[in-house]
Amino acid sequence: MNNIKNVLSIDMDFIMGPTIELYNNIIGQEPYDQYSPEDFWAKLNEFMNIEQFLTYDEEKLLFLIKIFSKALANVPSENILFATEHDMILNLLCGSERNADEKYEIYNLDHHHDIYYGIRQKEEAERFSFASPANWVYYLGTNRKIEEYHWLRNKNSAVFPFEEQKDLYFPVNLDTTPEEIEKICFDYIFVCMSKKYYPPKFQQYFDMLVLIAEGTKGKSFEVCSTPFCWDGKSRMPAK
Repeated sequence: MNNIKNVLSIDMDFIMGPTIELYNNIIGQEPYDQYSPEDFWAKLNEFMNIEQFLTYDEEKLLFLIKIFSKALANVPSENILFATEHDMILNLLCGSERNADEKYEIYNLDHHHDIYYGIRQKEEAERFSFASPANWVYYLGTNRKIEEYHWLRNKNSAVFPFEEQKDLYFPVNLDTTPEEIEKICFDYIFVCMSKKYYPPKFQQYFDMLVLIAEGTKGKSFEVCSTPFCWDGKSRMPAK
């Protein structure tokens, strides 16, 4: 029998709705796709002086703090992970034998759906067991680890194609509301920055969530920076 767990997944770019489209579509273009996150923001500022225009949604930030703080009361420290990128959630959900019989109700607060974007990312998960920040949801689905996927998005988020939803291995709710999420008792908490989508100038709000967790749980939390597919090809034991 499957053991169903509720997962709160927070990507800090969720609060960037007001201005994220200024740079969202540039990230995958040459030469920007080759840059490290640090170099990406430096080059982008050289090109369009974008930093002065970046703003975040204060109401969304307050909601993140509210839902995160509420979830902390019931989630044990070992089930909490902070990370730089979203695929690292798999280190929390697939990283040990204790997860073997678990399936997940994923509640993802994110500007992006992260199911997959294009056939290449779909096949990477299906054929090569490769997970990335862009397809970690589908990776969980191909491994039959999702009971249902719930996405709380921004009004200007690009929606997963309707015609492809029927081919997924799991049911999806792409119109999740804040009210639905407020009713959930969570078993896991994951928070990431998605460093090319979340500007360095707002890192203090990510750091603030870490501090809230440390104050609530009375312990320090490291920020994970290890990709789930560490070798860039597949999930293999680290040497």
